[in-house]
Amino acid sequence: MVFEPDKLKYTMDQKFRFICRIKEAHYIILACSFEFQRRKLMHKVAVITDSTSRIPEKLKGDLPIFTLPLIVTVEGKPYREGVEISLDEFYRKLPTLRDFPTTSRPSPEDYISLFQEAFEQADSLVMITISSKISATYEGAVVAARNFPGKQIEVIDSRQLAMAHGWQVVAAARAAKAGLSFKEVVEIAHLVKERSHVCFMADTLDYLYKGGRITGVSHLVGSLLKIKPVIAMEEGELKLIGKVRSRRLGIEEMISWMERVLNGGNIAELSLINVLAPELTQELKEEISSHFGLPKEEILDDTASVIIGAHCGPGTAGPNFYSAVPGFPGGIVKFT
Repeated sequence: MVFEPDKLKYTMDQKFRFICRIKEAHYIILACSFEFQRRKLMHKVAVITDSTSRIPEKLKGDLPIFTLPLIVTVEGKPYREGVEISLDEFYRKLPTLRDFPTTSRPSPEDYISLFQEAFEQADSLVMITISSKISATYEGAVVAARNFPGKQIEVIDSRQLAMAHGWQVVAAARAAKAGLSFKEVVEIAHLVKERSHVCFMADTLDYLYKGGRITGVSHLVGSLLKIKPVIAMEEGELKLIGKVRSRRLGIEEMISWMERVLNGGNIAELSLINVLAPELTQELKEEISSHFGLPKEEILDDTASVIIGAHCGPGTAGPNFYSAVPGFPGGIVKFT
């Protein structure tokens, strides 16, 4: 037998390449498997909200919710709400601030960055914002969505604030987690939007005056008479619906308002705005529980966002809820 070193070398090279190809194929299969599992676990629809919705962590759980912080400017310094300034810190400063705090929408880069992050875990987005009539957040989201051509993005104006906005987000996220389609998630958001309500009583007119919500004359007269304003969101705007001179009368005014907007319907889920008003919040919880037959343990406390605190001040409290949605047990939008 003739020894042929060149032929042997060629054969060894072939074997080496063959082994490399097998390993390469193995890695490709592993990568594909990983990507398949990632996509299998990935939420098809992600829901984005802004920080004014103030959704309690116990409700968020593992729902596919992303939060965009709004900007609050305190004594000339801008902060991202909930990131660079906590609500506790803001409310500690609020009574002693010389200048009225202002709020503004995030930068275009902030929107785009959060959209990109959400798209890493989902293939379509639904963003639900605070009412466009009291904030430019909705407009900013619409503009940001144009940077993602070919992607499914729906931007919804909640026409609400606080958890009247938040309940829409929670319902949409529950639908997304349950695997409903993009269109169905949007429909669920609108179902709850049509049934969402919020009102609250402020302890003083001072902050409404500083924020330009009432005139100097109204402020002067109201302060002399120790008027407490009762305010509700109507058609996307803050409207004065009552003026009372005691906490008891304020609670009665809010209960009457709830009866009017429910119009014979039932409450599905409810939380209470609480801006350093523990006693008023507790009284309101007991009254709502008694009047509407809602178990107290099902009523959530919610420290209001900066926007309510800045415009209404400490001592503010009120209900955020949505009325029962037909077709769901107890009218609560949940999916098993």
